[in-house]
Amino acid sequence: MEVHHLRPGRSAGQARPAHRRSPRRILRRPGSLINPRRTYGADHLVVAGAASDYCLRTTMQRAAADGYDVTLVRDCHTTEDSEFDGVQVTGEQIVAHTNMYMKGLRYPGQTFGIASHDAADLFG
Repeated sequence: MEVHHLRPGRSAGQARPAHRRSPRRILRRPGSLINPRRTYGADHLVVAGAASDYCLRTTMQRAAADGYDVTLVRDCHTTEDSEFDGVQVTGEQIVAHTNMYMKGLRYPGQTFGIASHDAADLFG
């Protein structure tokens, strides 16, 4: 896979390759999944972090689609207030919606849920 970045003021013909990715190489960045099943034998991920409405939710959805059970730590994620189409949404509302989404997620044969950071059984 080859990715190109186009800087403002340049034409498509002036795009430069950003990076090359071989099928055998895993590119890692903070917050990316590195295949926990293969690396650690994990089948259940406990998720916490920032940007509840972007990074966190995408990580949870990807993990679910890849067959992992997922627990969201309900009081260990955050985000900023946002606006869409003239509607203001507070960070608190986004966090609540992310918790609600995860609590209601259903895939056959998988378990999803939310737990507080101090839940006795959070890590099994």
